[in-house]
Amino acid sequence: MKLEPQIEKKTLILVVKESIKSIEDSMQFQLTIDNLTMQNEINNIEIIIEEAYTITSSIIGYLLRLIKQDSMSVSILCRH
Repeated sequence: MKLEPQIEKKTLILVVKESIKSIEDSMQFQLTIDNLTMQNEINNIEIIIEEAYTITSSIIGYLLRLIKQDSMSVSILCRH
């Protein structure tokens, strides 16, 4: 898994290349978002998944927590 984060205004754009399939991948994904949202004033997260066929259920739960508990706006775009 490769992560390419960018910040534009109050939006974190995170491009994910390759599948998120291991616990380590899930942790890296979460830590990347957590660190960037803590260091910057982020209100929106746009996740662009490229060439990936799997995503762990823990990522789905994490994104739902961001929406419900942190009042974050989250969008996901999948590209092949």
